[in-house]
Amino acid sequence: MYKKPNFKYKNLKRAQQSKKERLYKRIIKMIEQKNIIFLTFTFNDKVYKKTSAKTQERYIKAFLNEQANEYILNCDYGTTNTKRRHFHALIKPKDEINGVNLKAYKYGRISAIFLNKSVRFKNTNKDLNKCAEMFLNHIIKPSTQNTRVIFSRKLKKEINNI
Repeated sequence: MYKKPNFKYKNLKRAQQSKKERLYKRIIKMIEQKNIIFLTFTFNDKVYKKTSAKTQERYIKAFLNEQANEYILNCDYGTTNTKRRHFHALIKPKDEINGVNLKAYKYGRISAIFLNKSVRFKNTNKDLNKCAEMFLNHIIKPSTQNTRVIFSRKLKKEINNI
């Protein structure tokens, strides 16, 4: 979980647990809908070397704002020797019939898993709690190096009204 730098938590475990619960609620709210897609964004060598993490994040947020109504985005680092930065997003596409225009992403490679159609999620889709728990664990795993999770503005507004 992302911890604020130079901030002294009175009860760090409790703060982390509360953060996990809020994240879990957001994930549940998102996967209750139909046509949810799990995306993985990677960068080609040229873009990866010439841009900072913040710039790469901006590129992906611009793509997601163009292609999706709602999203949850997090940064991850590979578990191999390279520890290469990549991003994962759980999205609700604007175009529900055609999904996402993957060719619009011009900075590297993008892979998509359509949750409602994927064999991998067939069993977990029957139980939303298991599916949400799986995504929660993916977002807070150690290879994320405690980077912050980014939410679309629409999703923030809806969750705050709950």
